[in-house]
Amino acid sequence: MAIARYGVARVGLVALLAGLLVVVGVPFLVALMVALVVALPLSLLLFPRLRRDLDAALAEHGRRRREQKESLRAQLRGEEAGSAERQREADPGGDRPGQHDQGGVTEHRDQVPAPDTGEHPPHR
Repeated sequence: MAIARYGVARVGLVALLAGLLVVVGVPFLVALMVALVVALPLSLLLFPRLRRDLDAALAEHGRRRREQKESLRAQLRGEEAGSAERQREADPGGDRPGQHDQGGVTEHRDQVPAPDTGEHPPHR
């Protein structure tokens, strides 16, 4: 709901600014472009409460989304959802890129052909 309120407030501000510019005699498309540019910093000044509500709503949505993803990952690993939470608390850096388990690579290393260490033939 906070996203909708902030969006409606921003669109209303653009419409108000564009309408004022058109009344003054500025062509509609020019007034719309100027209103879009001016409305961004003006909305930061005019709507601080709506902005805080939006930030809180987005943070809550991100937290719920991370919990859902972790729960799904735990189910795919065959674990309980609670055990995945305990594992994340024990190793908080486990979701960083490049930190994933490479166990599957070492288990099947014998099936991957070794790279040729000799010199390559010259290009023709």
